[in-house]
Amino acid sequence: MNVIFLAAGFGTRLAHIIGDRPKALVEVGGMVLLDHLLARVRALPELERIVLVSNHHFVEQFRSWQRASGANDVEIIDDGAQDAASRLGAIGDLALVLERLGVARDALVL
Repeated sequence: MNVIFLAAGFGTRLAHIIGDRPKALVEVGGMVLLDHLLARVRALPELERIVLVSNHHFVEQFRSWQRASGANDVEIIDDGAQDAASRLGAIGDLALVLERLGVARDALVL
């Protein structure tokens, strides 16, 4: 099974609370939200691949998180969107992952 994290939003509705960072990297209970989710995902018995789609604006924050956390099993894809007006949306990002990586197996989309 493949796991695809759609994390390419710009967090515009929560910006006044979380600042200029992706929602997936907001700390909850002493860990960033993404780490909580990954702990559960990594327990899946048939896990084959973990992919995270980010927009261009936040991709470096995800790469910094990846280096700091040692999450080398997470493939990060930059969808190229620099602002909310140029975003692909969830379906567009999912299509990008499926096309770019040739994911042909079952996928859990989060």
